Amino acid sequence: MQPALTPQQEAISDVRTRYEKGLLTFEQFEYALNALLQAQTPEEYRGIVQELSAPAHTALDALTPTSAPMAARIPPQVRLFNIVGELKRMRRPWKMGQRTAVWMGIGALKLDLRMATIPQNALLEVYSLIGEAKIYVPRNVHVTVRQFTLIGENKALGEERNGIFTMLDEEEFPAEGPDAASAPHLTIHQMMLIGSAQVIPSGGPGSRFSGLGARLSGLGSDLRGIDLRGANLEGADLSGKDLEGAKLVGANLSRADLHGANLKHANLLGANLEDANLSGADLSDAKLFGVNLNDADLTGTNLSGAKLVGTNLDKAFVSGSQGLNSLGQSAASQNSLPQPR
Repeated sequence: MQPALTPQQEAISDVRTRYEKGLLTFEQFEYALNALLQAQTPEEYRGIVQELSAPAHTALDALTPTSAPMAARIPPQVRLFNIVGELKRMRRPWKMGQRTAVWMGIGALKLDLRMATIPQNALLEVYSLIGEAKIYVPRNVHVTVRQFTLIGENKALGEERNGIFTMLDEEEFPAEGPDAASAPHLTIHQMMLIGSAQVIPSGGPGSRFSGLGARLSGLGSDLRGIDLRGANLEGADLSGKDLEGAKLVGANLSRADLHGANLKHANLLGANLEDANLSGADLSDAKLFGVNLNDADLTGTNLSGAKLVGTNLDKAFVSGSQGLNSLGQSAASQNSLPQPR
C-alpha cells in the first residue's frame, strides 16, 4: 500500500496532471507551482487549484498524434509470460494482437502501449500473482478498463480503489484529440492476487517523444544552462550529459535515462521524473520543489544541498544516495522559496 500524499503533494500532482493534458499554459503551471510551494494550509492549496481555469482549446490539440501506424497484418493473439523477475516492453516498438495475454508470476511488469501497434479493436488481459503491474496508455486511444485485486490497489487513469477485494468495473476513458472519433478502442482486463495494478495515461505514441531527445543527443554532452522549461522529454536518453544549471521547470522527464548526468544547480521545479534513471547523477544544490520522483532510481545519486519541498519520493530507489538526510531540513525551509527562472 502506498503512503498517502500530503495535501501539498496532492495539489502539485493535480496541477501537473492538468498541465500535461494541455489544460494549462506553461505560465499558469509555473504560477500555480510557485503559489502552492509558498502556501501553508490545505485550504490555501485547494483555493489555488480551484482558481485555475482550463481553456477550451489549446495549441497542443493540433499536435496530438494519431495512433501508431497499423501493420499490414495484425496477429490474432500475442502471449507474454514471465515467472519471477521483471517483464518490460518500454524502449522498443512492439506489436499487440487482437487479443494480447500477459502472465506475470512474482515481480514487476511494465508495458508501454505508446510503443505498441494497437489494433482498431484490441483486448489486453494481464494476470499477475504478486508485485506491481503498470500499463502506460496513450491519450488518443479509447480505453475500457476492468481491474480486480485480492489484496492491494487498483488505479486506472485517475480512478482508484485499495484494500481487500478491490475492483474497478468497466471504467470508460474516451480518447482525446482531433481524431478521437476514429481512435482505436482498447479493452484492458487486469487481475492481481497481491500488489498494485495500474493503468497510467501518457501523452501519445512513443515516437512523439523521440525527436527532441534525439536533437539533444546531437548537441554533444555539454548542455550547461540549457533552457528546457516545459519540454516533453519522456523516455529521452540524457545519460552522462552535462546539464549543470539547466532550466527544466515543468519538464516531463518520466522514464528518461539520466544516469551519470550532471544536474548541479539545475532548476527542476514541478518536473516529472517518475520512473527515471538517475543512478549516479549529481543533483547537488538542484531545485527539486514539487518534483515527482515516484519509482525513480536514485541509487548512488548526489542530493547534497538539493531543495526537496513537496517532492514525491514514493517507491524511489535511494540506496547509496548522498544528502537525503537534508530532506527534513529542506521541507522545513518554507520561507525562502526561490522563483523559477
